[in-house]
Amino acid sequence: MEKIVCCDWGTTSLRLAVYANDSDVPLASVESSQGILGVNQLFLSASGGHSRRDFFVEVLKKELERLNAFIDPNTPVIISGMASANIGMEALPYAPVPFKLDGTTAVIRSFEVEGRLYYLISGCSTSADFMRGEETQVAGIWNLLGPDQLQDALILLPGTHSKHAVIRDGVIVDFKTYMTGEIFCLLFTGSILAQSVTPNDFSTPGCMDAFLEGVDKGSGNNILHSIFDVRIRAMFHQADSKLNFAYLSGQLIGAELVDLRTKNLRHVVVCGSDNMVTAYLAALEKIFPDNGKPRVTGLSAAKATAAGQLLMFKSHRLYNFTS
Repeated sequence: MEKIVCCDWGTTSLRLAVYANDSDVPLASVESSQGILGVNQLFLSASGGHSRRDFFVEVLKKELERLNAFIDPNTPVIISGMASANIGMEALPYAPVPFKLDGTTAVIRSFEVEGRLYYLISGCSTSADFMRGEETQVAGIWNLLGPDQLQDALILLPGTHSKHAVIRDGVIVDFKTYMTGEIFCLLFTGSILAQSVTPNDFSTPGCMDAFLEGVDKGSGNNILHSIFDVRIRAMFHQADSKLNFAYLSGQLIGAELVDLRTKNLRHVVVCGSDNMVTAYLAALEKIFPDNGKPRVTGLSAAKATAAGQLLMFKSHRLYNFTS
Protein backbone atom coordinates (compact mmCIF):
# COMPACT_ATOMS: atom_id res chain seq x y z
CA MET A 1 0.00 0.00 0.00
CA GLU A 2 1.54 3.29 -1.13
CA LYS A 3 1.37 6.18 1.31
CA ILE A 4 2.12 9.88 1.57
CA VAL A 5 2.54 12.25 4.51
CA CYS A 6 0.67 15.55 4.22
CA CYS A 7 2.32 18.34 6.21
CA ASP A 8 0.51 21.59 7.00
CA TRP A 9 3.27 23.78 8.46
CA GLY A 10 1.83 27.03 9.71
CA THR A 11 3.24 30.00 11.60
CA THR A 12 2.55 28.56 15.06
CA SER A 13 1.80 24.86 14.49
CA LEU A 14 2.74 21.77 12.52
CA ARG A 15 0.25 19.08 11.49
CA LEU A 16 1.11 15.75 9.86
CA ALA A 17 -1.30 13.17 8.45
CA VAL A 18 -0.63 9.86 6.69
CA TYR A 19 -2.80 8.89 3.71
CA ALA A 20 -2.98 5.75 1.58
CA ASN A 21 -3.60 5.82 -2.15
CA ASP A 22 -7.07 4.29 -1.82
CA SER A 23 -8.56 6.53 0.87
CA ASP A 24 -9.16 10.17 1.79
CA VAL A 25 -9.29 9.26 5.48
CA PRO A 26 -5.97 9.65 7.34
CA LEU A 27 -4.37 6.50 8.69
CA ALA A 28 -2.78 8.55 11.48
CA SER A 29 -2.12 12.17 12.36
CA VAL A 30 -0.10 14.20 14.85
CA GLU A 31 0.13 17.87 15.78
CA SER A 32 2.96 19.92 17.23
CA SER A 33 3.63 23.46 18.42
CA GLN A 34 6.78 23.53 16.25
CA GLY A 35 5.48 26.28 14.00
CA ILE A 36 7.54 28.07 11.38
CA LEU A 37 8.03 31.17 13.52
CA GLY A 38 9.45 29.25 16.49
CA VAL A 39 11.65 27.00 14.36
CA ASN A 40 13.01 30.02 12.51
CA GLN A 41 13.97 31.61 15.83
CA LEU A 42 15.75 28.40 16.82
CA PHE A 43 17.59 28.39 13.49
CA LEU A 44 18.71 32.01 13.85
CA SER A 45 20.01 31.40 17.37
CA ALA A 46 21.70 28.07 16.58
CA SER A 47 25.40 27.78 16.02
CA GLY A 48 26.48 25.14 13.53
CA GLY A 49 26.83 24.30 9.91
CA HIS A 50 23.20 23.48 9.08
CA SER A 51 21.65 25.23 6.13
CA ARG A 52 18.17 26.64 6.64
CA ARG A 53 16.56 23.80 4.74
CA ASP A 54 18.56 21.11 6.56
CA PHE A 55 17.70 22.62 9.94
CA PHE A 56 13.97 22.57 9.17
CA VAL A 57 14.19 19.03 7.79
CA GLU A 58 15.79 17.86 11.05
CA VAL A 59 12.87 19.31 13.01
CA LEU A 60 10.41 17.68 10.62
CA LYS A 61 12.18 14.32 10.85
CA LYS A 62 11.72 14.28 14.62
CA GLU A 63 7.99 14.86 14.20
CA LEU A 64 7.82 12.17 11.50
CA GLU A 65 9.26 9.67 13.99
CA ARG A 66 5.95 9.86 15.83
CA LEU A 67 4.38 8.25 12.75
CA ASN A 68 6.96 5.46 12.33
CA ALA A 69 4.33 2.77 12.89
CA PHE A 70 2.48 3.96 9.79
CA ILE A 71 5.20 5.04 7.35
CA ASP A 72 8.44 3.82 5.81
CA PRO A 73 11.78 5.67 5.69
CA ASN A 74 11.09 6.57 2.04
CA THR A 75 7.44 7.63 2.41
CA PRO A 76 7.26 11.01 0.64
CA VAL A 77 6.15 14.21 2.36
CA ILE A 78 4.25 17.07 0.73
CA ILE A 79 4.34 20.39 2.58
CA SER A 80 2.20 23.53 2.32
CA GLY A 81 1.88 26.64 4.44
CA MET A 82 4.59 28.97 5.67
CA ALA A 83 7.41 26.49 5.03
CA SER A 84 7.96 28.10 1.62
CA ALA A 85 8.27 31.63 3.08
CA ASN A 86 11.53 33.46 3.73
CA ILE A 87 11.30 32.50 7.42
CA GLY A 88 10.63 28.87 6.53
CA MET A 89 12.41 25.90 5.05
CA GLU A 90 13.15 27.52 1.68
CA ALA A 91 11.85 30.75 0.13
CA LEU A 92 9.95 29.99 -3.07
CA PRO A 93 8.46 32.44 -5.57
CA TYR A 94 4.70 32.90 -5.57
CA ALA A 95 2.57 31.40 -8.32
CA PRO A 96 0.68 34.19 -10.07
CA VAL A 97 -3.07 34.70 -10.02
CA PRO A 98 -5.09 33.50 -11.96
CA PHE A 99 -4.28 30.27 -10.08
CA LYS A 100 -5.73 27.02 -11.44
CA LEU A 101 -7.31 24.86 -8.74
CA ASP A 102 -6.29 21.64 -10.45
CA GLY A 103 -2.78 22.39 -9.17
CA THR A 104 -1.14 22.66 -12.58
CA THR A 105 0.04 26.25 -12.03
CA ALA A 106 1.35 25.69 -8.50
CA VAL A 107 5.03 26.28 -7.74
CA ILE A 108 6.47 23.11 -6.18
CA ARG A 109 10.10 22.44 -5.23
CA SER A 110 11.22 18.84 -4.65
CA PHE A 111 14.34 17.58 -2.91
CA GLU A 112 15.58 14.35 -1.37
CA VAL A 113 17.10 13.77 2.07
CA GLU A 114 18.28 10.32 3.14
CA GLY A 115 16.09 8.55 0.62
CA ARG A 116 12.90 10.46 1.42
CA LEU A 117 11.44 12.89 -1.12
CA TYR A 118 10.00 16.18 0.09
CA TYR A 119 7.70 18.36 -2.01
CA LEU A 120 7.32 22.00 -0.97
CA ILE A 121 4.28 23.92 -2.27
CA SER A 122 4.57 27.70 -2.59
CA GLY A 123 1.78 30.26 -2.28
CA CYS A 124 0.18 32.54 -4.85
CA SER A 125 -0.06 36.29 -5.28
CA THR A 126 -1.79 39.13 -7.06
CA SER A 127 -0.18 42.54 -7.61
CA ALA A 128 -1.64 43.66 -4.28
CA ASP A 129 -1.80 40.61 -1.97
CA PHE A 130 -0.32 37.19 -1.28
CA MET A 131 -1.03 33.98 0.61
CA ARG A 132 0.76 30.76 1.52
CA GLY A 133 -1.14 27.62 2.44
CA GLU A 134 -4.62 28.95 1.73
CA GLU A 135 -4.25 28.29 -2.01
CA THR A 136 -3.83 24.59 -1.17
CA GLN A 137 -6.96 24.67 0.98
CA VAL A 138 -8.93 26.29 -1.84
CA ALA A 139 -7.70 23.63 -4.27
CA GLY A 140 -8.86 21.02 -1.76
CA ILE A 141 -12.29 22.64 -1.51
CA TRP A 142 -12.55 22.57 -5.30
CA ASN A 143 -11.62 18.89 -5.27
CA LEU A 144 -14.04 17.98 -2.46
CA LEU A 145 -17.08 19.91 -3.69
CA GLY A 146 -16.50 19.45 -7.40
CA PRO A 147 -16.08 21.95 -10.24
CA ASP A 148 -19.84 22.42 -10.70
CA GLN A 149 -20.15 23.76 -7.15
CA LEU A 150 -17.38 26.32 -7.58
CA GLN A 151 -18.03 27.84 -10.96
CA ASP A 152 -18.74 31.16 -9.24
CA ALA A 153 -18.07 31.25 -5.51
CA LEU A 154 -16.45 33.11 -2.65
CA ILE A 155 -14.22 31.10 -0.30
CA LEU A 156 -13.84 32.44 3.25
CA LEU A 157 -10.80 31.14 5.14
CA PRO A 158 -10.98 32.43 8.73
CA GLY A 159 -7.77 32.72 10.68
CA THR A 160 -5.11 35.07 11.97
CA HIS A 161 -5.19 36.69 8.54
CA SER A 162 -8.53 35.69 6.99
CA LYS A 163 -8.67 35.29 3.23
CA HIS A 164 -11.58 35.91 0.86
CA ALA A 165 -10.86 34.15 -2.44
CA VAL A 166 -12.98 34.70 -5.55
CA ILE A 167 -13.38 31.55 -7.65
CA ARG A 168 -14.59 31.41 -11.24
CA ASP A 169 -14.56 28.28 -13.40
CA GLY A 170 -11.99 26.46 -11.27
CA VAL A 171 -9.58 29.40 -10.99
CA ILE A 172 -8.69 31.80 -8.17
CA VAL A 173 -9.13 35.15 -9.92
CA ASP A 174 -8.66 37.43 -6.90
CA PHE A 175 -8.46 37.45 -3.11
CA LYS A 176 -8.20 39.82 -0.17
CA THR A 177 -6.65 39.52 3.29
CA TYR A 178 -8.37 40.64 6.51
CA MET A 179 -6.36 40.86 9.74
CA THR A 180 -9.39 39.84 11.81
CA GLY A 181 -7.76 37.19 13.97
CA GLU A 182 -4.60 39.16 14.71
CA ILE A 183 -6.48 42.34 15.61
CA PHE A 184 -8.81 40.32 17.83
CA CYS A 185 -5.83 38.77 19.64
CA LEU A 186 -4.15 42.16 20.12
CA LEU A 187 -7.34 43.66 21.50
CA PHE A 188 -8.16 40.93 24.02
CA THR A 189 -4.56 40.48 25.19
CA GLY A 190 -2.86 43.85 24.99
CA SER A 191 -5.43 46.65 24.90
CA ILE A 192 -7.57 48.29 27.55
CA LEU A 193 -10.35 45.92 26.45
CA ALA A 194 -8.36 42.99 27.87
CA GLN A 195 -9.72 43.86 31.32
CA SER A 196 -13.27 43.49 30.04
CA VAL A 197 -13.09 40.04 28.40
CA THR A 198 -12.32 36.45 29.40
CA PRO A 199 -11.27 34.10 26.57
CA ASN A 200 -13.54 31.09 26.24
CA ASP A 201 -14.85 28.65 23.65
CA PHE A 202 -18.33 30.17 23.47
CA SER A 203 -19.78 27.28 25.53
CA THR A 204 -21.02 29.72 28.18
CA PRO A 205 -24.80 30.18 27.88
CA GLY A 206 -25.59 33.38 26.02
CA CYS A 207 -22.29 33.57 24.11
CA MET A 208 -23.82 32.98 20.70
CA ASP A 209 -26.43 35.68 21.31
CA ALA A 210 -23.65 38.05 22.40
CA PHE A 211 -21.61 37.11 19.34
CA LEU A 212 -24.51 37.85 16.98
CA GLU A 213 -25.17 41.13 18.77
CA GLY A 214 -21.53 41.97 18.08
CA VAL A 215 -21.86 40.99 14.41
CA ASP A 216 -24.81 43.35 14.10
CA LYS A 217 -22.89 46.15 15.82
CA GLY A 218 -19.65 45.63 13.91
CA SER A 219 -21.34 45.41 10.51
CA GLY A 220 -23.38 48.56 11.02
CA ASN A 221 -21.04 51.01 12.74
CA ASN A 222 -17.53 52.46 12.64
CA ILE A 223 -15.50 49.66 14.23
CA LEU A 224 -13.02 52.05 15.88
CA HIS A 225 -15.91 53.51 17.83
CA SER A 226 -18.05 50.42 18.34
CA ILE A 227 -15.39 48.21 19.95
CA PHE A 228 -15.17 50.62 22.90
CA ASP A 229 -18.65 49.38 23.66
CA VAL A 230 -16.94 46.29 25.10
CA ARG A 231 -15.47 48.40 27.91
CA ILE A 232 -18.70 50.32 28.41
CA ARG A 233 -20.62 47.06 28.87
CA ALA A 234 -18.11 45.95 31.49
CA MET A 235 -17.97 49.26 33.37
CA PHE A 236 -21.76 49.54 33.50
CA HIS A 237 -22.15 45.84 34.42
CA GLN A 238 -24.21 45.17 31.31
CA ALA A 239 -22.39 41.93 30.38
CA ASP A 240 -19.91 39.56 32.00
CA SER A 241 -16.43 39.12 30.60
CA LYS A 242 -17.11 35.81 28.82
CA LEU A 243 -20.05 37.26 26.95
CA ASN A 244 -17.97 40.33 26.15
CA PHE A 245 -15.32 38.09 24.58
CA ALA A 246 -17.94 36.70 22.19
CA TYR A 247 -19.33 40.19 21.59
CA LEU A 248 -15.89 41.55 20.62
CA SER A 249 -15.30 38.59 18.31
CA GLY A 250 -18.64 39.23 16.65
CA GLN A 251 -17.86 42.89 16.11
CA LEU A 252 -14.63 42.14 14.26
CA ILE A 253 -16.13 39.36 12.14
CA GLY A 254 -19.10 41.60 11.35
CA ALA A 255 -16.71 44.33 10.19
CA GLU A 256 -14.85 41.80 8.04
CA LEU A 257 -18.02 40.53 6.34
CA VAL A 258 -20.06 43.71 5.95
CA ASP A 259 -18.85 44.45 2.40
CA LEU A 260 -20.29 41.14 1.22
CA ARG A 261 -23.74 42.69 1.40
CA THR A 262 -22.97 44.72 -1.70
CA LYS A 263 -21.78 41.74 -3.76
CA ASN A 264 -23.98 39.51 -5.84
CA LEU A 265 -22.86 36.22 -4.31
CA ARG A 266 -24.24 32.88 -5.42
CA HIS A 267 -22.25 30.54 -3.19
CA VAL A 268 -20.09 31.18 -0.11
CA VAL A 269 -17.87 28.43 1.33
CA VAL A 270 -16.45 28.80 4.85
CA CYS A 271 -13.43 26.60 5.53
CA GLY A 272 -11.82 26.50 8.96
CA SER A 273 -11.88 24.86 12.38
CA ASP A 274 -15.23 23.66 13.68
CA ASN A 275 -15.58 26.69 15.98
CA MET A 276 -14.69 29.17 13.25
CA VAL A 277 -17.02 27.58 10.71
CA THR A 278 -19.87 27.73 13.23
CA ALA A 279 -19.15 31.39 14.01
CA TYR A 280 -18.84 32.52 10.38
CA LEU A 281 -21.93 30.62 9.23
CA ALA A 282 -23.93 32.29 12.02
CA ALA A 283 -22.47 35.69 11.10
CA LEU A 284 -23.34 35.25 7.42
CA GLU A 285 -26.90 34.33 8.36
CA LYS A 286 -27.07 37.51 10.41
CA ILE A 287 -25.70 40.03 7.91
CA PHE A 288 -27.59 38.97 4.78
CA PRO A 289 -31.25 39.96 4.34
CA ASP A 290 -33.70 37.08 4.06
CA ASN A 291 -34.33 37.76 0.39
CA GLY A 292 -30.66 38.01 -0.54
CA LYS A 293 -28.89 35.11 1.15
CA PRO A 294 -26.38 33.16 -0.96
CA ARG A 295 -26.01 29.42 -0.65
CA VAL A 296 -23.55 28.73 2.19
CA THR A 297 -21.37 25.65 2.81
CA GLY A 298 -19.02 24.84 5.70
CA LEU A 299 -15.93 22.64 5.43
CA SER A 300 -13.08 21.45 7.66
CA ALA A 301 -9.77 23.21 7.02
CA ALA A 302 -7.76 20.08 7.86
CA LYS A 303 -9.72 18.00 5.36
CA ALA A 304 -9.46 20.66 2.66
CA THR A 305 -5.71 21.09 3.16
CA ALA A 306 -5.03 17.38 2.78
CA ALA A 307 -7.33 17.14 -0.25
CA GLY A 308 -5.47 20.06 -1.87
CA GLN A 309 -2.07 18.57 -1.17
CA LEU A 310 -3.06 15.19 -2.60
CA LEU A 311 -4.57 16.89 -5.66
CA MET A 312 -1.40 18.87 -6.35
CA PHE A 313 0.75 15.83 -5.73
CA LYS A 314 -1.12 13.81 -8.34
CA SER A 315 -1.52 16.66 -10.81
CA HIS A 316 2.25 17.13 -10.98
CA ARG A 317 2.78 13.41 -11.58
CA LEU A 318 4.98 13.17 -8.53
CA TYR A 319 3.58 9.92 -7.26
CA ASN A 320 1.97 6.75 -8.60
CA PHE A 321 -1.42 6.49 -6.93
CA THR A 322 -2.52 3.42 -8.85
CA SER A 323 -3.01 0.16 -6.98
